[in-house]
Amino acid sequence: MSALALEELSALAAIYCEPDECEVLAVSETHGITFRIQTRVKRLPDTDILLKLLFHLPVSYPSTPPNISVDSEQLTRAQCTSTEDGIWTVLLHLDHMRAKAKYVKTVEKWTSDLRLTGRLMFMGRVILILLQGDRNSIKEYLILQKTSKVDVDSSGKKCKEKMISVLCETKVQTQHKRYQAFEVKEYSTLDELQKEFEAAGLKELFSEFVTGLLK
Repeated sequence: MSALALEELSALAAIYCEPDECEVLAVSETHGITFRIQTRVKRLPDTDILLKLLFHLPVSYPSTPPNISVDSEQLTRAQCTSTEDGIWTVLLHLDHMRAKAKYVKTVEKWTSDLRLTGRLMFMGRVILILLQGDRNSIKEYLILQKTSKVDVDSSGKKCKEKMISVLCETKVQTQHKRYQAFEVKEYSTLDELQKEFEAAGLKELFSEFVTGLLK
């Protein structure tokens, strides 16, 4: 079993750290690792959908790609299958960036390599990353974010990101704008930041997940 598989599992467990969000189902030297992630997906403007994502990382991972399946009591089998495909939007919150220039450059490289679009947004002390793209690519981004030394600690030593949270995951809907590139933007007022979300058709997402960060 590869050390990379265990490291990626640890990274995902750190991101999906609420009770029952991430559960290891089996670990075997011959069959690999099987684990489940439960996450609520925002179906704007409808109610949330609880998705159960089952991952199997074979012993030969990453040379052999993982098997991923989706299940939900609120969706039909056909809907679960279609949920695995398509473009997704994920909103992340970072607590801080000490080595800002290096951090931003790293995020830009990751999004370029993984063909993700969206925004890295700064407004005062609030730092948000809005990503759009293939769900597997977003998963790979989250793993990079948690396992790479992207920042420095208070003593100036390189460190991994320990204070990132996933605010929302949602499949891109017809009312959502598709970003064509990944851009870094700074906003001087709350109104400017809100207009960014509204222009992307994400007004409800802003109201539910962002306004609380600004209080």
